[in-house]
Amino acid sequence: MRIIIILLFTLSCYGNISSKVQKFEWNGIEVTWLEDNHYPLYQVVVYFADGSLADDFKKQGESRAVFELLASGTNSYTKDQILSALEFYGSQLSHYVTHEYSTFEFSGLIKDIIPTGKMLCHLFQETNFPQSEVNNYILREKAKINNLINQQSELADSIFRKLSMEKTNLATSVDGTQKSLSSLTEESLKKKLAYYHSNVSKKIYIRGPREALKLEQVITKDCSWQNGVDSVRRVSLISSHGKKNPRMYYVTIPNSAQAQIRIGSYLPKDNFKNKDAAMALSSYFLGKGMGSLLVEEMRVKRGFVYYIDATLQNQNSYGRSVIMTSTSNKNLVESLEVIQNSLVQSQHPLKVNERLSKTKSFLKGHFLLSLDQKDETLRQIILFEHKGQTVLDLEKFVDKVDLLNEKQIAQINKDAFNWTEQTILILGSEKNIPNLKKKFPTVEVLDYKIFL
Repeated sequence: MRIIIILLFTLSCYGNISSKVQKFEWNGIEVTWLEDNHYPLYQVVVYFADGSLADDFKKQGESRAVFELLASGTNSYTKDQILSALEFYGSQLSHYVTHEYSTFEFSGLIKDIIPTGKMLCHLFQETNFPQSEVNNYILREKAKINNLINQQSELADSIFRKLSMEKTNLATSVDGTQKSLSSLTEESLKKKLAYYHSNVSKKIYIRGPREALKLEQVITKDCSWQNGVDSVRRVSLISSHGKKNPRMYYVTIPNSAQAQIRIGSYLPKDNFKNKDAAMALSSYFLGKGMGSLLVEEMRVKRGFVYYIDATLQNQNSYGRSVIMTSTSNKNLVESLEVIQNSLVQSQHPLKVNERLSKTKSFLKGHFLLSLDQKDETLRQIILFEHKGQTVLDLEKFVDKVDLLNEKQIAQINKDAFNWTEQTILILGSEKNIPNLKKKFPTVEVLDYKIFL
């Protein structure tokens, strides 16, 4: 009963998001205000319409480094002074850099929004990236890359992105590589910060009481932000690889007791336009929760895996499909066969219909409860608008899920997970290769070191 009451309350609040949202322009910058009077707190997210695609290939990771080192020091304040001031105001800072866009977020008590905002404007204008801080950052990031051999799931994710996106500029690394990180300098980071500060289009998203709108004077005067060219980085579409078998790669790593598996592909945006609800429902049908198809086949029935997940998602100019899991070496070949057969089953409407109703309920409940987290509501608005949608589309998401039928989900499963169109990555011990080649003779063997 308690869960039902919470869901009903969340649904009523969620259904009225647009009534709580207002839009303004400050110096030509679009501002979205989500009114929230529950507590004397604010959340501000600055959206930049560019991300790591702005980085030169030889300087991969440069954009992320700019945001990571934004508080590293200016001509007026040392790093310790900056962090001490932000701590005094109880401010929480975070950033998120993707290939297409970047965000910088700060939050705290509403009474401190002006001094905190002024400090952050100062950082965007004056951070000088002391070379000592840059060098320390490079050492830390390289150490993380070297340690990926002990973080095999993360290593598999990184390698899979490069292989599945290899014919686009999306194959580059947001975090940077061993080689590209070495090229970061004080001057290169200053130049990139100036680019984000002066040339990149921005939007500002605010959650909090009306008092938060006092930030306008800070944005227009202290930051002196104006909008640049209103654009988002575009991605060149790639066509099918035209083979009768999927592209399969086996990346060897020493002394691995498990095999990491990644299956998926690049999804051309035009092929999946306005299908966000169907893509989400497909994700939940295939690999979200204990009742999903892959979890049932791989974990419940056979015990091959502890965890398996499937995701289909659009960005602004591209989409991705990814299945991720890991299994013991002895179950590798059979696991691939089960996943393949399960994907084939998912393309039949009758099979989809068996669990469609429960899957819809799970997706809607999970989506609504996530929006009950105040910070998440603003982030969902940002993601929807980044993809060219509106707050109204966010409100209608649950209704769109309700309208989907088994034929539509079977079709999107076929479009996104056609076995012959997949890129398949296995990361594991070289001992698995002979057995794997008996079933999949076209597998290409690579060494993990070439991806670091």
